[in-house]
Amino acid sequence: MDNGDIVRRYRTLSSEDRVTFDRWLRASAGVGIIIAGGLIAMALAGANSAAPRDARNQHNLADAVASNKDAKTSDVAHGQQPVIARAGPSDAPCLARSD
Repeated sequence: MDNGDIVRRYRTLSSEDRVTFDRWLRASAGVGIIIAGGLIAMALAGANSAAPRDARNQHNLADAVASNKDAKTSDVAHGQQPVIARAGPSDAPCLARSD
């Protein structure tokens, strides 16, 4: 069904069917506008909230690196070998376990 066929079928509708179709078309357009507005609002809210979270993670990372560097320096100053902890895949946090 191409555009010409749709227009031709609309013109052959009775006036009552045209009114019903127009009412349905307006309602569908209104619902689409509301959904599109909600999606845009969520996208804007998500874009604004991403920056502070990233900044907070960078701050925590900088603190962790600085404290780790201080610990290594003090251990070496007292003649101790620095301890390096390694985490494997089983140490990763998980939300749900299937035991």
